[in-house]
Amino acid sequence: MKKMRAALWVIILVLACAGCGNAGGGDDAGGEASDSIVDASDRNADNEEENTASTMRLEKAEGSVAVADGDGKDQELREKMLLFSGYSIETQGKSFSWFNLDDTKLAKMDENTKASIVKEGRNLKLLVDSGHLYFNITEPLEEDETFEIRTSTMTVGIRGTCGWVDADLNRVYILRGAVSCATEVQALEMEIEPFMYAECGTDGTIWQDGFDPTEIPEFVWEEMEPEFFEELGLSPDREDLFRESESRPESSAEESPSKETVYGSGTYHIVGECPSEYDDSFTDVHEFIYVDGVMTFAEYDDYDGKGAWGTADGYVDMPDIETQPYYGLTVEELVEKMESQGFTVTIK
Repeated sequence: MKKMRAALWVIILVLACAGCGNAGGGDDAGGEASDSIVDASDRNADNEEENTASTMRLEKAEGSVAVADGDGKDQELREKMLLFSGYSIETQGKSFSWFNLDDTKLAKMDENTKASIVKEGRNLKLLVDSGHLYFNITEPLEEDETFEIRTSTMTVGIRGTCGWVDADLNRVYILRGAVSCATEVQALEMEIEPFMYAECGTDGTIWQDGFDPTEIPEFVWEEMEPEFFEELGLSPDREDLFRESESRPESSAEESPSKETVYGSGTYHIVGECPSEYDDSFTDVHEFIYVDGVMTFAEYDDYDGKGAWGTADGYVDMPDIETQPYYGLTVEELVEKMESQGFTVTIK
């Protein structure tokens, strides 16, 4: 893992979160918390005014969950209860909570997690003191909005992405989109992209590495839509993933696929282009390199951000090519799939 330096404040690059699930969805959960839930509408006018930029609510609680206000006073758990700046939420063992930070900012707290909310106008922060927190920002933030997740050593700036934070290890993992994480200790910053994580040390250093789907924790896996895994060629059943991982023989990216392809020898450069769904004046570009029938490098540059996979010269600390969503497809299959998604594809 390679230490990297950059500016202090966050530069955000994002990718659409379409494949991520909605935190807080599903059937009502039981447990101590949900048994005590009743309607909440008795907040005072001053608090309501503070909350207008983002309507923050506790959507669901399962097990033993505690909420306290800015003065540390315990609050009665209520159905869709409003959350205000200074509120803290804490989950105990085998307990979870889901909260909504204005219908486009969704989060889920793992068991044994403590976090608090700080909101100043259009600026929102989640301070994660311990444990793990999943986040899914379904729409890019507006120009005058900011959203940060902080642990003891790092600040993660988010504008539209999906992943989770491990406050105990001071890591942020990205599933969709791209974020930058920063530390104030040495004014360092690092951008990370899908299937990468960044870790901030207590000395202010930052480093990054890739991770594979087996490292997605169960509390996050449960929130993902099946389509997310299907795009990666995986079963939505997490147990299937571990069974396949245990039975799969070790292989190398250099091994040729068993599928029939006329591009089984030589090097080919495949480029897919299409107008961005967000801005017709912007062109999304995906590029791939195949060597002897095997995808060895891939990158994209679209309206929401940039990313790359592989180990090509001049690139360091990129996710392994095997984690690329199109990996495993022959050139012919790649072209067919991209064309079905609206891309114009050329092979060089």
